[in-house]
Amino acid sequence: MLSGVVATPGSDDGDLVAHAAAVEGNSEHPLAKAIVAEAKRRNLPTLHAADFEALPGRGAQAQVNGKSIVIGGRVS
Repeated sequence: MLSGVVATPGSDDGDLVAHAAAVEGNSEHPLAKAIVAEAKRRNLPTLHAADFEALPGRGAQAQVNGKSIVIGGRVS
C-alpha cells in the first residue's frame, strides 16, 4: 500500500500514478506492486509502456504515451 503520492505543482497525482503503474506493470518488486494496486484502487486508465528498461538498484524507465517515465532514483 502506498502511504502517499505527491505530484509537482501543476501536475495531477492520478496522472502520476497511472504513468508509474504503466512502467511498473510487469514488475515483481513490492513497491511496483503497490503502485499498480493504487492505480487499480483509483480506477485509473490502464496505460501501456514501451522500451522498458530495469535500472538495477535505481528503479526502471520506459516510454508511456510518448513520454520518458523514470521510476526510482535519478538516472545519470
